[in-house]
Amino acid sequence: MSNPIKIAVDAMGGENSPSKVIKGIEIHSISSPNIYYNIFGDKNLIEPLIDDTKLSSDNYTIFHTENLIEDTDSPLGAAKKGKDTSMWLSIESLKKNLRYVLSQMIYILYGQPGAGKTTLGTLFAEHLETPFIIDGDEFREMFANKNYGRAGREENIRNANAVATYLNKKGERDDWAAVYCKRQGGNSIQGRPVKEGTDVVMCLVNPYEHLRQELKNNNQDKVIEILLTTERDLRKDYHVEDFEAGEPDYHIKTNNENVNQTWEEIKQLLAL
Repeated sequence: MSNPIKIAVDAMGGENSPSKVIKGIEIHSISSPNIYYNIFGDKNLIEPLIDDTKLSSDNYTIFHTENLIEDTDSPLGAAKKGKDTSMWLSIESLKKNLRYVLSQMIYILYGQPGAGKTTLGTLFAEHLETPFIIDGDEFREMFANKNYGRAGREENIRNANAVATYLNKKGERDDWAAVYCKRQGGNSIQGRPVKEGTDVVMCLVNPYEHLRQELKNNNQDKVIEILLTTERDLRKDYHVEDFEAGEPDYHIKTNNENVNQTWEEIKQLLAL
């Protein structure tokens, strides 16, 4: 599909939803093959309905939320349900023109040492409105983990995963999180408040696929994997011999020394 037109659909809105909405999407797709549907609603209800249609998986993405606005809700009642309803998310996706609009997304930038994770992660965080950066080297320092063998790496990744998951769960409301980040203008570590819509950018070697899958399982539909690789001979003495690349959502080659050009490529891929 070349240059598709994206349509945001609140699958939970109206009578007989989501069945009538999904049927409508199927009918519309027949006459409009160049449309991509961002469908917002309860994935557990939507997926079985789509399985009974002729919709191609290349033509839609389901953004899961179990919160919806009922026909009986007053305007005040709808507002109190917050920004995680299918209606609000579908409207916000059009306003921001983002492919990923759910709050608290977790972006994993992983790859061998020297691939550009920290540099690109910093650019990533600067672009987001409310980011947290989780850096693998910082976590080693915080938890006094000097073991660079497999056991030490797995411990470090699990610590990072736990903090990312905590942020993902707590970011729905204003709160203080007992987590750490690099203070602007210095190298000291401090806690900071978690605001609604917090994104997490993880910059780690993260070589083990089962640990990345654990993070995905604990944060359904909110984890995006970006593998960074380079052909340049950098920090070979630190490379991980048992590195498992897996099947990331995106694979970026950072051979180009112009980091801004690589960053532009990432923004285009993720429609940021």
